[in-house]
Amino acid sequence: MAKVKIPEKYFRTKEDFQYFLESKEIPTREWTHGRIVQSIRNAFKKGQQTADIFDARIEETMSTIRMTSEREDWTTSLDLALQWNIEVERYETCSEIKKLIEDIETFDESAI
Repeated sequence: MAKVKIPEKYFRTKEDFQYFLESKEIPTREWTHGRIVQSIRNAFKKGQQTADIFDARIEETMSTIRMTSEREDWTTSLDLALQWNIEVERYETCSEIKKLIEDIETFDESAI
């Protein structure tokens, strides 16, 4: 099975990265919430405990921060993505997120 490449985002400074995380701009939010859903879906299908969302590379400190979501936080992360998609009226995406949340919540790990 091919390894999924984790997307990278580049920032000049820590402040730029912080601004990105707090941004209310639609393209930024759309990308971030899309990555959350996609990475959790992939991790769930593979039976992983951590979803790797993206790597933030910060030039000024020459560091990388990996943004992740642990399995116990997946429904919370997906709910945030769901709320944003409701705000922007992307109801088909909302339906997909609700189904994923339901699948995660009803999955019986002991059946593996």
